[in-house]
Amino acid sequence: MKKYLFPFAIACIMACMSCSSGNGGMSATAKKNSESNAAIDKMIASGDLSKLGDYIDENAVDHSDKGDLKGLAAIKANLEEMSKMSENMKSVVKLDLSNDEFTSTWYNWTGTWKVDGPGMKKGESYSMEAIEVAKWKDGKAVEHWTFMQPADMMKMMSGTTPPAGGMEMKTDTVQKPASKM
Repeated sequence: MKKYLFPFAIACIMACMSCSSGNGGMSATAKKNSESNAAIDKMIASGDLSKLGDYIDENAVDHSDKGDLKGLAAIKANLEEMSKMSENMKSVVKLDLSNDEFTSTWYNWTGTWKVDGPGMKKGESYSMEAIEVAKWKDGKAVEHWTFMQPADMMKMMSGTTPPAGGMEMKTDTVQKPASKM
């Protein structure tokens, strides 16, 4: 019996090792998507978008605050405009979830405004949280969505913060249809 214990233990270890891919259980495609997503973030933070086409498809769509930006050229132009408005931009990843088709990353973006505008004052630092979702196909992003904290979005758009207690809709101000008798 003892002579079978060592081979059995080796077989169990080998079986356990073969089940583990060594990358946290992510497939090779999911890992590539996550790494490509991180490379795009570094380009955005640095302002060097020269290799953006290595990671974003020529016909990609960015569902942005400006509507659907279609194509790599439109997306790149929008990111270039964004980099003209901000400096010292950094992102801290709070959570990254990736699979073979999507990446979903929760960020805290920080930086300093270089311009005055709605919600921006030149020289003022900012900190915004957002969840970025990208759809991937053949190693490149083909679609992108950003979901921001309402308070951060309102501050950017209007320079104000939402009222204390949140942004609930008041139902007592909604007109109710007249009933027919």
